[in-house]
Amino acid sequence: MAIKVEVLQATRPSPFLDGFSDSNLAALAAMLEEVEFPKDGRLFEQGAKGDSLYLIVSGQVGVVRSVDRDREDGPAETLNQMLAAVGPGELVGEMALIEGEPRSATVVALEKVVAARLTTDCYEEMQKRNTELALQLSLGLFRVISHRIRQVDRSLEVANYRILTT
Repeated sequence: MAIKVEVLQATRPSPFLDGFSDSNLAALAAMLEEVEFPKDGRLFEQGAKGDSLYLIVSGQVGVVRSVDRDREDGPAETLNQMLAAVGPGELVGEMALIEGEPRSATVVALEKVVAARLTTDCYEEMQKRNTELALQLSLGLFRVISHRIRQVDRSLEVANYRILTT
């Protein structure tokens, strides 16, 4: 079922939706599918084929990355690290939508979650039929990715400072 435009308007302060005109927001809403996940439900799994992004409408999800670590005294163990908690107005899965690569992390609902899903097929169709909307959406994705790169840069700066001052 398509998501209601009023639901998107409630998340409009999001960097992703910043700058969307009312008509483009309505066109986007028609292409997004409203999906719900119960607490502990998985939006997607690390390593799975990436075929959509999710705009979190309500609730919160955790982004978890699993890494296998070799042990000298036995078999490898899997470590799960929570990378981020993501809430209303934020995106998950955008890298898979852009690149088509396997998921880089698992995303799990930390509470009941309502999200708006945009599939790769819808995104490709949008690029063919509504270039203005596709451009607006792409600019929103760039803003989100740029923000995340800045966060990583700040984290690396702090980590480097700690290494150099100890």
